[in-house]
Amino acid sequence: MNARAGLSGPRWANRLGFQIAFLLAVVLLPLALVSAVRSIALVQEAQARSEAALLGETTRAAAEERRIIQEAAGIAATLALAVRHHLADDAATCSDLMRSVIHTKTHFAFAGFVPSSGVIRCSSHSEPMDVSQDPLFDRIVDTRTPQIVLNRSPRLSDEPVLSLTAPVIDATGAYAGFVAVSIPFTSIRGGNGDEGAVALTIFSSDGNILMGPPDSTNLDEVLPSDRPLAALVSASPMSFAATDNGGNRRIYSVIPLIPNEVYALGSLRASADATGNPWISSIPVLVPALMWFASLIVALLAVDRLVIRNISTLRNAIRDFASGSRVVGKVAIERAPTELREIAASFDRMMDNVIHDEAELENMVRERDVLLREVHHRVKNNLQLIASFMNMQLRRVSSVELRDELRVVQDRVLSLASIHDELFRASGLREVPADEVLADIANHLARRVDELGHAYDVRTDLDPIRMTADQIVPLALLATEALNNAMRHAAVSSGGARRIDLSFKKGRDDEGILKIFNDVAKDKRVADDARGKGGLGEQLVSAFGRQLNGELQRGMEGSRYGVTIRFAIKPPHEEDALPVSGYPTRLA
Repeated sequence: MNARAGLSGPRWANRLGFQIAFLLAVVLLPLALVSAVRSIALVQEAQARSEAALLGETTRAAAEERRIIQEAAGIAATLALAVRHHLADDAATCSDLMRSVIHTKTHFAFAGFVPSSGVIRCSSHSEPMDVSQDPLFDRIVDTRTPQIVLNRSPRLSDEPVLSLTAPVIDATGAYAGFVAVSIPFTSIRGGNGDEGAVALTIFSSDGNILMGPPDSTNLDEVLPSDRPLAALVSASPMSFAATDNGGNRRIYSVIPLIPNEVYALGSLRASADATGNPWISSIPVLVPALMWFASLIVALLAVDRLVIRNISTLRNAIRDFASGSRVVGKVAIERAPTELREIAASFDRMMDNVIHDEAELENMVRERDVLLREVHHRVKNNLQLIASFMNMQLRRVSSVELRDELRVVQDRVLSLASIHDELFRASGLREVPADEVLADIANHLARRVDELGHAYDVRTDLDPIRMTADQIVPLALLATEALNNAMRHAAVSSGGARRIDLSFKKGRDDEGILKIFNDVAKDKRVADDARGKGGLGEQLVSAFGRQLNGELQRGMEGSRYGVTIRFAIKPPHEEDALPVSGYPTRLA
């Protein structure tokens, strides 16, 4: 039986090295997971501290911007109240008020009242202006709420301005226009743009960028790629980490400058943290995995050196010995652990004992073979000697009937002699060539001449089939009896000989088919049809057929009478003990 027949799964999965590696990996994995979780927690804690620090830095960096924007929003709301109650119809006084504000607050670029018609007559500028066609005008008038808008191409400034508006409602409650206060970008710091400082971006609650870092050539690159600015609007400060549109990792913080209206977004490159290198910052996560892998490799090397190599050496020696090789030698695992060296020593002793026992068994088998061959040889000689005695007796018998009976008995003895001769020559004494035994019997009987001097024409068609001794004996005796019966009743052909056909073929499923047919004269066909009902020869044929566990058939086929037997040919491992005489104990 194959040694691997009881194993399941792939062959590599059943190897000792793989199973030890799997167990070590499972044992060390919890430690690696605990270390990894702890490292990740430390990294997250450090990131939270960085985000909190960035939040404070953003608050500090946007303090001036918050003050200026809140101041401008407050002045715009105050001016809107003044225009509503006192100055809506007095353009000159209204303009003086606006100019006084600009002179007082030097970081403001413009202040004025924009009526719903779009024609400005009350402003810090000396000349009236018509802004009714400006898209920003329509946007502010349509909303009729306080606004913070970015005007990138103002009429009165060479640089973009940030305009804060406040609606003006007249005494009747109708919308009269709005007051606008503009702040130029130079008045708002907005971050210095250095790698080590916070990059500050100011945006409105609807997601419009009002102001970015002064040095930013592409403002979109520093914004987070996974969320729009409108999604960052929150009533309280917040911080998070994300990838910008340029593919860099950044830390972001958002603080409200004017709640629900203006917000400041601060960002810092992740490479500017304490390590200064993104790969170095991932070391706390990689170290546990590397330690787990290194521990697994070291353990495997130790197991391989101390166990697997020595077991492989012992396995190869056992496999060579099991495959039949007897030149194995001593198993050399002197540096192995004590337990393995003891197993190797036990195997060496077992090999010595097995080799010694095998030598004795081979001698016994050789002696048994010689004795059995000698027995078969002597039995064959004795049977041939008995046949010779009977032949001498035949010459002295004058009765034709007695001579025929003695000749039949002599044929039976010679058939047994032929079987023992084949057993003597057979290799291993387990199987006998049935075709050779049947050919010898046919050749012996074919040398006969009947009382009228007619010869027998025995034609054979035999397949090379080997059979066990317990089957070849009854088969040979059955063939002998059937051939003798056929010779007695065979008709003389036109050539002056009595033709008899003997065939032995191998059918399906190891089935043996023996057929013996002879010609029958017309006046004897009815009698030969009933031939199988009596006579010692026919009884012996039936008995031998039963001994073969075969299906025996007799009868006429046209002008010929025949005997056919079908039986299962035994394989060698089903061989029973060789019968003493080959004859059944009962004939009836």
